[in-house]
Amino acid sequence: MTISLEDRLSDVLDRQARALEPPAWHPADGRRRPLVTTVPAVTDLSARRSARLGRDRRRLWLATAAAVALTGGAVAVLAPRPDLGTGPPADGNGPGPAGAVAPFVFETPQVRLEADAITVEADGRTFTPAVDVDVSGDPGVPEEYTTLELTWREQGVEMRINLYFSSDGSDWWLSEARVYNGRDPGDWQEEQMGPFLQTPLGQAYEGDVDLGPLHLGGLRLEAFPADERCLTTDQSGTEPDPERIPQLVEAGTLRLVSTASNIEIPDGASGYGYRVLLLDLERCTQLSVDGTGVSIEATVADPDMLASDPVVSGGHIDLSIDRGPVAAGTTSLHVVARLDATGQEIDAIDVPIVIDGP
Repeated sequence: MTISLEDRLSDVLDRQARALEPPAWHPADGRRRPLVTTVPAVTDLSARRSARLGRDRRRLWLATAAAVALTGGAVAVLAPRPDLGTGPPADGNGPGPAGAVAPFVFETPQVRLEADAITVEADGRTFTPAVDVDVSGDPGVPEEYTTLELTWREQGVEMRINLYFSSDGSDWWLSEARVYNGRDPGDWQEEQMGPFLQTPLGQAYEGDVDLGPLHLGGLRLEAFPADERCLTTDQSGTEPDPERIPQLVEAGTLRLVSTASNIEIPDGASGYGYRVLLLDLERCTQLSVDGTGVSIEATVADPDMLASDPVVSGGHIDLSIDRGPVAAGTTSLHVVARLDATGQEIDAIDVPIVIDGP
């Protein structure tokens, strides 16, 4: 059966409208209450962002471009972290990627899911997203709507898990969960309609969760995390308080922020000016790097594509392009923030670079 674009859009809008209705209940009366541990206490912020697959990068860039068009300026974004993968190891039982605390770690900029066990019951069989999992999602609207979508192949069929999240600006919750039926061709089983797992913004839900055919053991789940909610379109950065910087570093609440989702250098350009900011999660404020006692280091994965090493001044990074035979292509910029007093690495990001050729 062929589904028209209008029908698909209508279905998506209908689901968003239903998902945005605030729940009338709070976890109690036999439901597991969310643990109220704050994000900085339990999250390794130096390993916060996983490397994203191509489809997720495209969706994130489209959302960023839309925000730029609406605001008339650029949007500060969190670039991919260099040290996390997109899913668990091949056997699904060992430790996850570097920095992970659970065998299963799936993440987009808007949702982070960790679990000790994930299974889907379908067609009389049990499936687990353990190998080559495509992690993506609809960026949605900040503090309103987003999704986490997992796709993988197992036992000869395609399997999917789609989780839909909503928020009223105070709490977030899981509004719907859908999984595939284990057949070829695959289709959705009956959706599990929430609200489920209602939790205050800035906190993660923890516990074991059973949603029909979907079972999540040792789950730790957070939607609309604080570091994403604190980003603004203002790239100037407020004046920092240097005395607070070491305290933020010790608490793990200072982040490095990219002012672009990627660096695209047009054909004919000989250089590019780029800037990073710091993000104070405690005060939800972007800070300029100058005067913070923080140093920025920048290296390029393929240095032959540049005429010289990146030149760093405070939070400004200048790239000089070598327009030789290998100038056009793609590479990435690795940026590290360090505390001057101790040399401690605070945070690191990787920013894709695209150099257009003739």
